[in-house]
Amino acid sequence: MARKLFLSVLCAFMCSFVYAQSAIDNIEEPEFIGESVILTKDSSVISLDKQVATVKSSVNVGLAMIGVAKGTTRIEVAGAESSLRLKADDVLRIIIRAADNESDPMTIVSLYKFDIKKKNRRANIASYQTFKGASVGNENAVSFSAKKFKEASYIVSPAALEPGEYGIFVTNANATNSQNIVVGTFGIDE
Repeated sequence: MARKLFLSVLCAFMCSFVYAQSAIDNIEEPEFIGESVILTKDSSVISLDKQVATVKSSVNVGLAMIGVAKGTTRIEVAGAESSLRLKADDVLRIIIRAADNESDPMTIVSLYKFDIKKKNRRANIASYQTFKGASVGNENAVSFSAKKFKEASYIVSPAALEPGEYGIFVTNANATNSQNIVVGTFGIDE
């Protein structure tokens, strides 16, 4: 009896794994570099809102005048929230297109939780201080694992996402105009 139960559970697990894998195999890559989609738990594919972010830096001028520099660099997206609303358990994976998928995704893909400031979403991507050095990308960064997907994309699996606003983007090493950062945005509701 226990053996039949074990075999039934094993068979159900294998069938669900094969179904999930075939659902992923049928998904097309996003068309453009930096474009991203979310694969939800019911195998739906939803395109993320695409927005151009601005990069802003600030320095404490008063401290800089006495030889102590302190500042931050952040990305900023217009609007207090994304029109794409999800629940935390809806987001299983994010597929993001890169120039190719030969690079370590941790070096070119960035996933951030935004802070809301007035009517904009912001994420600190770097900070520096004269005597403490610099830190890059760890203040609002969300940890994730990633693997190759098809010809030039990655499947990004984020750690548990709490309610808030999020953005994902890829640094395009082949870009001729590095001033434009296209961010795929989404919001997680309770």
